[in-house]
Amino acid sequence: MKKILILGPVWRNKRIINYLNKKYQVHYTNSKINEKFIKNNKIDYLITSGYPYLVKKKIFSKVKKSFNLHISYLPFGRGIMPNLWAFYEGYPHGVSIHELDQNFDTGKIIIQKKIKFSNIKKQTLKTTHDFLLLKLEEFFLKNSNKIFQNKFKSYRQDKKYKIDRYHTRNESNRLIKRFKKKWNTKVTEVIKYAKKK
Repeated sequence: MKKILILGPVWRNKRIINYLNKKYQVHYTNSKINEKFIKNNKIDYLITSGYPYLVKKKIFSKVKKSFNLHISYLPFGRGIMPNLWAFYEGYPHGVSIHELDQNFDTGKIIIQKKIKFSNIKKQTLKTTHDFLLLKLEEFFLKNSNKIFQNKFKSYRQDKKYKIDRYHTRNESNRLIKRFKKKWNTKVTEVIKYAKKK
């Protein structure tokens, strides 16, 4: 049985873990790992989703396939709080599954999809964030077999858009602090604030 390691918080990946457990032996953690962990557990596939640490090449090069699940339409929204930045900077919303490489969120795109929200005037940063997580989860589960079977041809992120922008944790925290209600802020308020800048 093939072995999969999922890196990221359990609350975010619970449904994915349960689904993959039917066909694979699944390990998961949100702690830092090293090459020894990969070797000792004989990991075949590596998935990151909400994982706070950069997985180095010496680690992901030890597995057959490694990729990240990200709630933005890459290359838009690299880094922290991509949903917040999408509204603030006015770029498309979406979900992306991409290969791991030596930097955060810069690997080749395996598959991605643009996402639109209904009743945008009623939406908050939290409701849109949660909706994107749900759509990312559904998108991955629908396409997981093809991903593991290498049915998709990966392509560089600059194939469609020439963007080199990464939002750091400090930068993102500074932006969210500008809104009193934080994640309960209406997205229309974020858009309005951005237009004033």
